[in-house]
Amino acid sequence: MAGKTITEKILSAKSGLDARAGDVVVCLADYAMGTDGSVPMALDYFEAMDGRTVRYPERIAFALDHYAPAPSRHTAALHHRMRQFAAQHGITLWDVGEGIGHQLIVETGRAPAGGLTVGADSHAVTYGAMNCFGTGIGSSELAAIFISGQIWLRVPETIRVVLSGELSRGVYAKDVALALVRELGVDGASY
Repeated sequence: MAGKTITEKILSAKSGLDARAGDVVVCLADYAMGTDGSVPMALDYFEAMDGRTVRYPERIAFALDHYAPAPSRHTAALHHRMRQFAAQHGITLWDVGEGIGHQLIVETGRAPAGGLTVGADSHAVTYGAMNCFGTGIGSSELAAIFISGQIWLRVPETIRVVLSGELSRGVYAKDVALALVRELGVDGASY
C-alpha cells in the first residue's frame, strides 16, 4: 500500500478513519473563519437550521475585512449583526482595521501544523503554508459548523508539480503560479 499524502494523514486523524483520496469523511474542524462577505448569509442559514447555540465558539473567528469601512448603511447593519452574534456566542471577532482574517488565522496559531482549518472564503487554502489542511467553504457549511463543529469533506486527489531551474530576472513566484493555472486549466485542480 502506498504511503499517504499529508492531506490523507490529516483527514484520517480528524475523521478517525483510514481516509484516502476520493473518500468522503466527517471531521471535527479545529478552527473556522468567516468574513463580512460570508458570515451574514451563514447567520441566515444558522437561523433556518434552527440553530440556537454555537457548539465550539472558541474554534470560530469572524473578520470584518472585506467591506471595511462599511460602504453603506446596509453593510454597516450586517457588521452590527456580526458583532452582536459574536458577542452573544463568545466568538472571536476581528473588527475593521484589525487585519486580514486569513493572516490573523495564521498569526494567532489557528492554522496549526496537522490541523484542519476552514474559511468561508476561497483564500483559506493559504493555511496549507502552515502544513495545515485549509480549504474554502460556503456559508451553509459555516452555519453547520456553528451548530455541530463538524464538516464533511471529500479527500482530494494530489497533483504532483516538479519545478526545476532558476527563475529568469523579472519572473516571480506569482508568474510561476499563473503558469501552473494556465497549464492545469480553470478546472484542473478542482477539489
